[in-house]
Amino acid sequence: DSSQGNSIYQMEMIHYIKKSHPELQVIGGNVVTAAQAKNLIDCGVDALRVGMGSGSICITQEVTAVGRPQGTAVYKVAEYARRFGVPVIADGGIQNVGHIVKALALGGSTGFYMSTLFL
Repeated sequence: DSSQGNSIYQMEMIHYIKKSHPELQVIGGNVVTAAQAKNLIDCGVDALRVGMGSGSICITQEVTAVGRPQGTAVYKVAEYARRFGVPVIADGGIQNVGHIVKALALGGSTGFYMSTLFL
């Protein structure tokens, strides 16, 4: 997991894990574009986490000036990833069940809703 999953470090790690432990499933991310998804799919990820800068405690947009609205990110990444059978996990900005439904409607396979674990 990385706030910017399309990095050489993450891609090298995915290659290493898939070569050393081919039986393990790897979730790569976080990504927000089809181009970023392509890079991680080409490395062999089994699923993608989507979202950058939209989480309640996320400071990625302030620190790195990158990010994308979550709905657009889920739609664009899912549109690309479905061609390869790679599931998409909407991760970021999900605060209630309605957000999960929207993520699913936009092509996501599931949503990541952590805040309930800490209530």
